[in-house]
Amino acid sequence: MATKTISIELDVYERLRGLKKSPSESFSQVLRRELPAVHGLLASELLRRSKVEGGLLQMSEDELRMIEEIKDDLHDWNNPWTR
Repeated sequence: MATKTISIELDVYERLRGLKKSPSESFSQVLRRELPAVHGLLASELLRRSKVEGGLLQMSEDELRMIEEIKDDLHDWNNPWTR
């Protein structure tokens, strides 16, 4: 598995360490659990899958539902009271 070294400030490190559920849990596991999922779909991919008809973007119900889920996830992530 490839790894990447990053630098973070001490207060962020302490917050991240405080999110660990056990001493054996890795920081990668913590970040994977805590960061909002984007359902593996980038905006460019969503646009590529969608159709434009009459100057309007046409999306399926599933695509619209996915956008709502992502929006809700991001809203929750930005709200410190829901973390």
